[in-house]
Amino acid sequence: MSPLSSLFSSSSSNRFIEFCLDDFVSYSDGRKKHVCCEERSFFDNWQKGDYIEIDNSKTVCGYSASIFASTTIIKLADCCPRHGFNNLHKEHNALKDKYDKLERERDDLCDDRDAWKEKYENAIKEIDRLKDERLRENTKNSDEKLRLAGENSRIKIEKARTEEKLESKSSQLIEITRELEDIKGELSVVSEELSVVRKEKENQIIMFENKLDQKQRLLETARQSLEELKIKSEREKAEKDNGLKEKENKLKRKEEEIKRLKNLVGSSQEELLSERLRLKEEKLRIFLGKLEISADLEEKIDNLSKYYKRLKNARKNYNQVNIETHEDNIARIKRELRQGRIIVENVEKICHQCEKIANFRFELDEVNKQQYQARQEVPTN
Repeated sequence: MSPLSSLFSSSSSNRFIEFCLDDFVSYSDGRKKHVCCEERSFFDNWQKGDYIEIDNSKTVCGYSASIFASTTIIKLADCCPRHGFNNLHKEHNALKDKYDKLERERDDLCDDRDAWKEKYENAIKEIDRLKDERLRENTKNSDEKLRLAGENSRIKIEKARTEEKLESKSSQLIEITRELEDIKGELSVVSEELSVVRKEKENQIIMFENKLDQKQRLLETARQSLEELKIKSEREKAEKDNGLKEKENKLKRKEEEIKRLKNLVGSSQEELLSERLRLKEEKLRIFLGKLEISADLEEKIDNLSKYYKRLKNARKNYNQVNIETHEDNIARIKRELRQGRIIVENVEKICHQCEKIANFRFELDEVNKQQYQARQEVPTN
């Protein structure tokens, strides 16, 4: 296997996926910083920054443009920094990038040094050539001798400057080498910190698993308690339903009694209306008991019966203002009942019962009024 390579980007096509790496892979046509693999689904959970291992013994048999089977040459390294190590991993990548940059600068300086060295050697050769030429041309004229002397002086100055530049480049190279050594030390410290953090995370995972087991046991206890409460609630509901059925049976018996009273000779209309009113009110109370509504809503339903009665009285007297007022009050209470989480069907049933109760109350008031007037018309002896 090759040294670990960090995955810093990838590109894909319908046929293969290409990984760009921060380290070299050996091929038959040289060393490259990429690898192409088949089976794209194999890499679905891989991320930028993951460390991978590549089998150079297999890639060296192919070209850099070859497409390899994923599972035969590449695998995700165990030291891949994930999740809790992202910050340290970013710092590690930054130091590695800085290290690579310094390496490139050192190579550039070495190239510059070689270039200046070549210039220096060329200058020496040029000096030697000029010396030979001076010896050959020394007899020609003094002006040529002076010119050669000036040229020699200029070349010496250039040589001195070149040597100074070489010394400066050498000192810079030494400084860069020292920085590289410091970076290597920092990389070793970061690696040690990564191992310490990994151990701490493993201990935290064990602790979280223990807490999760405790929560699971508490949840099971709560679930059992909930089942017991559910059974108890169903039992109480059944008992309540039995009580409601008993009241309904009682109400049916009362209705049968009303029918019997209608057939009785001498039954007064007032008594009949009163009994029917009482039965309707009892029936409404039983229905409201099934709905289990709040006391506030029960008060609104009682007011609803009053508004229906006032509406009937206003219609009898052709009082349009009162008619509109009581119709608005009835509509408002209907909205409040629906807002109290009572379904529309039950709201309509409640309104129907309240309207019947209001009619019975209105008729009872009319009967009482007629009886009062009859008593006023009876002459006194």
